[in-house]
Amino acid sequence: HDQLQNKVAISKIKVRPKNTELWGENI
Repeated sequence: HDQLQNKVAISKIKVRPKNTELWGENI
């Protein structure tokens, strides 16, 4: 199940490239 969740998370990042900067700051 973890792999599926990771794929979903990656897909969201690909769909929202602008949020990658915010994700990087939050992480």
